[in-house]
Amino acid sequence: MQHAIAGYHYKALILQNKSFLRTYSGIAATVGGVTSHQNLNVLRRHEIYDGTSTETYFANKVSVNPAKYETEVEWIKETSAIV
Repeated sequence: MQHAIAGYHYKALILQNKSFLRTYSGIAATVGGVTSHQNLNVLRRHEIYDGTSTETYFANKVSVNPAKYETEVEWIKETSAIV
């Protein structure tokens, strides 16, 4: 049953919505004027301008690579309801 629910949410959230995979220089994020590695977490909301409009996205996956001093974030478009 858990696999079925996870599969449903994967399809509803990831396959049907826009997503971005971005790599950032550094291993910290600034929230409310405070820059810290503790601000790198999933479900963080962020406004992204895609060339035509600004939309709200949330962090679905955050990967930190200290050797390269990089952070990779998968952003998924926020929707009002799961279809």
